[in-house]
Amino acid sequence: MQDDEMRHRLYLDVLSISADDSWYNLFVTVIAEKPQNETSRPQQKAHPYNLATIIIDSIGWNLGNAFLATTTVIPSFLMQLHAGYMELALVPTILSIGYYMPGILSVNSVRKRPYAGPFLFRLGLCERVPLFMIALSVFILGASHRNLLLPVFYVMLLIHAVMLGLNQPAYWSVVEKIVPAYVRGRAFGTAGLIGGLLAFGVEPIMKAIFRSTPGLNGFGVCFLIGASIIFISFLPYSRIKEEPLEINESDEKATPPWQIIRKVWSSDRSYRRLVWIQVGASLWTCAAVFFLSAAQQRIHAGVQLAAACASIGVASGALGNLGWGYWADKRGNKIVLIASSALLSLGTLIAFTAHSNLAFELLFALTALGSGGIGIAGGNMLLEMTPSKKQTPAYLGTMNTLLSFPRSLAPLLGGLIALRIGLNSVFALATLAALISLIAAFQMKDPRLKSHLKV
Repeated sequence: MQDDEMRHRLYLDVLSISADDSWYNLFVTVIAEKPQNETSRPQQKAHPYNLATIIIDSIGWNLGNAFLATTTVIPSFLMQLHAGYMELALVPTILSIGYYMPGILSVNSVRKRPYAGPFLFRLGLCERVPLFMIALSVFILGASHRNLLLPVFYVMLLIHAVMLGLNQPAYWSVVEKIVPAYVRGRAFGTAGLIGGLLAFGVEPIMKAIFRSTPGLNGFGVCFLIGASIIFISFLPYSRIKEEPLEINESDEKATPPWQIIRKVWSSDRSYRRLVWIQVGASLWTCAAVFFLSAAQQRIHAGVQLAAACASIGVASGALGNLGWGYWADKRGNKIVLIASSALLSLGTLIAFTAHSNLAFELLFALTALGSGGIGIAGGNMLLEMTPSKKQTPAYLGTMNTLLSFPRSLAPLLGGLIALRIGLNSVFALATLAALISLIAAFQMKDPRLKSHLKV
């Protein structure tokens, strides 16, 4: 434990930003203000620098991913390489395998550390290196080496996803420790608002890039910009103010992953229902990567619509996050899960008949809103039903492991159905999956509220 404390102090010296500086204090004053009449919520205080760090990282993640959007920019990039349905489906499959499966393996490493921040920072840097490698491979290999470019792209994407997945228990452990429950919705929502406002500038930037740098190099520039934003916005994590956890002998002992999963699964009925909500949302992703394919088939859409939908999707999801966050803090997370699942259902229903730019832009807006709401409310609810901070990595790791199978198989299933039957069959499956989330959300009890929200 002494070694961990020494490493933590070393990480605090990486950046020369004074904790007394006021650049972030005004930024988080309104966010950190505790609502009145919220006596049932935790009394944990929010440090301004910690809140600013979470918000800056969330802004950078949302904005950077607008240039790396997996439902618009990357499918358009792959279609430039003449990728088929199954090659498109590999993108969400790889991301899901990497993001959801490895987390359970890092639970023991996070649980035995008094400070999770240094672990988060090291793996976070490793997450971002492959994104730069993807951009460089586009410039170096180009269309003339398609047979090599595609494998390099998929390998780098997998490495990025695996590092991201291994880091999830540490990330949410840090979030639970440094962001009070009563402020989480507004913190991520405010980051979504700022990210959404910034995302309005993504479309003209991308269109200008493709005009001045046509072909694959235009995508390389977009990937490079996105990777740079995601990298820079992560650096403040090197100086977060994290209270150490008291580690005892039982925490030092490694528990087999299967025992962790069995214990968490059997401990809480509400947790199991939350899993079913996320399973429905995971199966819904079978359609997301094919929205742009439908636009290309029906109205011969090109990179300009991809840029517009990327901007609209990020802006809608990010702006919606502010509303979701405030609504979750005011009324609880259950109502947000219900509304978000309904939006996913509505979005995929529109996909059946979309035959104009406006219809596809509306489709991306609605599904981005729904996905963002499930992300905010589901993450908040998971943290709030965790019995203690020490068990957060186990709860998160179990959730991700259970979701890894539907998340990984859904895109491949969607690609197979699209290839054999057609895109509308994929959209029908996605609508059914969203309805599963909706039904499970109605049956949930919100751990945030003393008297559970009845709808």
